[in-house]
Amino acid sequence: MSTTSVWESLSSCALSWLQKREVSLEILNYKKNSDKFWNLLSMMPVRNAAGAVVSFIGVQSDITELIRRKHAERELQQAKVQSFACSPVHPSGPPQNLSTPQTFDPDPLSLDGRFAP
Repeated sequence: MSTTSVWESLSSCALSWLQKREVSLEILNYKKNSDKFWNLLSMMPVRNAAGAVVSFIGVQSDITELIRRKHAERELQQAKVQSFACSPVHPSGPPQNLSTPQTFDPDPLSLDGRFAP
C-alpha cells in the first residue's frame, strides 16, 4: 500500500487492470464541498472457473482518521527524539570520571566544602 498522487493512482489502477492483478492505494480525495479526505481504494479481479478474469471488485474506505493518527504519532515520535537529543544526560551534567579518586576537603574555607580532585 502506498500514498500516491491522483495521476499515479489512476495509472496504477489501469496497469493492475491490464495485468489482471489486485491493487490497494491510499488516495487524497476531495468532497463536493472541497474538504480533503483520505481514501483507501482496493481493487481485486474476479475469476471464473477457468481462471479468466471476468470483472473487478472495488472497495473504498475513508481512512482520514487513521492517516491523522499516523501523522500525529510520527510528529510525537520526532518531538521525543528531538527532546532526547537536546536534553542533557543528567541535570548535574555528565558523570564524573570514576577512575580518578575524589577527595573531600573538610575545611569550610577551602573550595566551599566541595569535592576536589
